[in-house]
Amino acid sequence: MQRGSLWTGRVGLLTAGAATAAALVTWWATSIPGGWFGVLLAAGTAWLVVGLAWLAGLVTVLALRLRPARLWSWAVAPVLLVATYGLVKADVPLLVRFHLSEPALTAFASSGFTAGVQGASVGLYDIEFAENLPEGALLVVRDSGFIDRYGFAWFPEGVPAKPDPTAYEHLSGDWYVYTWRF
Repeated sequence: MQRGSLWTGRVGLLTAGAATAAALVTWWATSIPGGWFGVLLAAGTAWLVVGLAWLAGLVTVLALRLRPARLWSWAVAPVLLVATYGLVKADVPLLVRFHLSEPALTAFASSGFTAGVQGASVGLYDIEFAENLPEGALLVVRDSGFIDRYGFAWFPEGVPAKPDPTAYEHLSGDWYVYTWRF
């Protein structure tokens, strides 16, 4: 066994495991409209620590001319970082969670509830507040965003043409992601 190979194998496995955890947390935090701000901060910090550990290990390997053990484990962190960036940029975590919850969300939104609902769990989402509108329904997702509020809007006839502090972005079918800007 070459000098340092045990150490390089452990560092590779450690960064691979930490990158996997950071990726899972990032995917979960970006699966709601606007993301979970606090969880995204924690995930960003985790990615920074993983990156620094990976870079320190790489510099050590190169400086001491070591042959890394478990070479595959050294590829996991950068591959997961690039994959996570691509998935989040394409809104894949949000789309997957939304499509898994869409039947429950549609049933809830079309049920014609009469007053504002607070604290409901619908599909895979915790709804902080829901409002029935003549055109459809608005559902605010708990803990979404930082300053602005985010949620889902259900408009079977299309987005209403009234000006308000809300921006709508089409998601799927009759569903939109809405942002209530403060």
